[in-house]
Amino acid sequence: MDLYNFQKMFVDSITLKNEEYDLVSNIIPVGRLNPQEALYVYQDDYKARMREALGANYEATWRLMGDDNFFDVAEKFIFSHPSKFSNLTFYGDLFPLFLKEVSEEAHQMATFEHAFWKSFHAMDSKPKTISEESFGELSFDLSGLTLIHSQLRLDLIWQYRNSLSNELQDMNLFHESYFALYKREEKVEIERLVKNEYEILMELQKGIRIIDLDIGEVNPKHWMNIFNIIQYMI
Repeated sequence: MDLYNFQKMFVDSITLKNEEYDLVSNIIPVGRLNPQEALYVYQDDYKARMREALGANYEATWRLMGDDNFFDVAEKFIFSHPSKFSNLTFYGDLFPLFLKEVSEEAHQMATFEHAFWKSFHAMDSKPKTISEESFGELSFDLSGLTLIHSQLRLDLIWQYRNSLSNELQDMNLFHESYFALYKREEKVEIERLVKNEYEILMELQKGIRIIDLDIGEVNPKHWMNIFNIIQYMI
């Protein structure tokens, strides 16, 4: 077997659990391991490293799901989505979508975490000057803004994700919540919104101008909160 095909089959056997007889027959293991057992060692090591990367990127999701559920889903994800990155900081971009078929709450938490780290690694942003006259007629690029509607206090789970105490067990986490995550200068902001603010931002994210919104009367305080967000998005 030529080196290229051997390397490809070896990587596929580790990352996808593809077991090829031609590969096994070309492996000369050390010690007392047979060729198949030697492959299992590499598979287990790969799985452990990928699971560690997922656990680091989705700590709050892990906390929410618990060890057994998280590890079970993580293993299925790992062998259906092999790593294509040399830097495992970015491994698991598709994990939130993968969780959607497992648990809506876990999907929302993972989406929250993914948005946080995406914003964390984004360039710093500065507020832009917007005149009152032009504010209503502008379209805004809100691609750097993540909006999440959840039945859970995702912010609290995130806040206490590394806590060794049982504070989360004593909190009422089931509360309809709206969140905006984005980069404000050098910091990632996690804003809790009211429903009206969330709906307006959702419309603006579609490229609709403020003067074209059909939203009725809006509390001036809510407009100020919206302005404080979108001034970093222009």
